[in-house]
Amino acid sequence: MNIRDKALEIAFEQFGKPYKFGANGPDEFDCSAFLIYIWQRTGVYPFGVDDTAQGLFNHFKGNIVRVPYKGCAAFYGTLDKITHCTLVVNKGVIIGANGRPQERAVTVELANYRNTRYGLNDLVAIVDPYLENYN
Repeated sequence: MNIRDKALEIAFEQFGKPYKFGANGPDEFDCSAFLIYIWQRTGVYPFGVDDTAQGLFNHFKGNIVRVPYKGCAAFYGTLDKITHCTLVVNKGVIIGANGRPQERAVTVELANYRNTRYGLNDLVAIVDPYLENYN
């Protein structure tokens, strides 16, 4: 199994677990903790990095890719205020811990990279944490 498939396997094992702002897993997650949990288990999480969505984006922004693909991370908000992050399953599907009132759990959904229907800003970037170009 390649590392991207392993990341998705770990992500889907978390499906349905509750969302809680500030939670660090493994029983509850917020959006950044969900990615960190996966990345720790696939060997790419750099310990000591700010563990917010903004901090993760700042660390991996050297790995921006133009087209989303399996194992990438999607970051939403604005460049100076990243407010949400998810894991890309494929070009059309994402999985992540979201705090929308109707769900508040790890969910899978169609990738709406303009996510404004949930009160989030547009997609800022897609990054590939498995590239070796990060800061």
